[in-house]
Amino acid sequence: MVLALAAGEDALAAPYVGEGTAPIADGGDRIGPRREALKKARAAALEAALAELGAVDPEGRSRILATAAAWTSAYRILRQSDDGATATVEVEVEIDLPRLEKLLAGAATPASGAPPPRLGEIRIDGCGDEVDQGGVRELMVARGLASVEGPAPGVMRVALRCEELGEVHQARAHGAKVSLSTQVDGAPPQVSDALAFAADPSAAALEALRSALAGLSDTIRRERDTTIALEIAAPWPAARIRRLERAIRSSVVGVRSVGVGGITRGGAVILRIDGGDALVAEDLAARVQALKVPGAPLRIVEVQGPRRIAATFSAE
Repeated sequence: MVLALAAGEDALAAPYVGEGTAPIADGGDRIGPRREALKKARAAALEAALAELGAVDPEGRSRILATAAAWTSAYRILRQSDDGATATVEVEVEIDLPRLEKLLAGAATPASGAPPPRLGEIRIDGCGDEVDQGGVRELMVARGLASVEGPAPGVMRVALRCEELGEVHQARAHGAKVSLSTQVDGAPPQVSDALAFAADPSAAALEALRSALAGLSDTIRRERDTTIALEIAAPWPAARIRRLERAIRSSVVGVRSVGVGGITRGGAVILRIDGGDALVAEDLAARVQALKVPGAPLRIVEVQGPRRIAATFSAE
């Protein structure tokens, strides 16, 4: 039975096997030792993933192993037993090796393309054993949402609240809902909610946290997107698009870059034009309309918002 499911970026995860043991005290309960053996087995699987990466900085290795629960939440039990003296658990764990390697290399890319804020206070309410401040910190740094060192434009405070939704008996899984709130200095807070299911409430909370962080990353990327979409109907032949692209790049004031961003179902070509925060669609439309591009006369049809323009090539 799969005890936790990964989604989105976690589709890059690979399976690793680990085994853990824990002693059983005479006359003592066996639940605690089994949990301890499971914890050690998950850590052993993480060790196997780290070994595959080759030479790893000792400090980075210790930092990762200290938050093993955050990296090993997607697991299934292959074998579980005890002989009255020792509990043994063997697990297969899905570990996101590319993200792990990226974090160890210190190459996390900020979601906005700018230096991320420094991580400040982290408050956690009702999230169980799988989610702690260290795990939240590692996941946020790995996604480039916050930093713990180097220059930073502000301080990010984090509040995480978890709610158990109970057990779904047919699926033998527990549900959890999380609400993640982040605030940088005096800016308005950003909230990302998510729902997930896993083998127990703590693991479900961790999976929901991963989903909430993915949602927060998407929100930041959208808010920081400074490109303007120029949708050009009747774009063919393609040489006209290339001439227009070069002309905009070299002649329009305020433009940083231009590139083909896609083709619509109707055959229109979308040019993605980055002019930073200062350039809005209305100004860009006026500047592009004023261009004289031989063989590629462009007519602005409509400014459809601050980040989108509709246009077409017209007869010369």
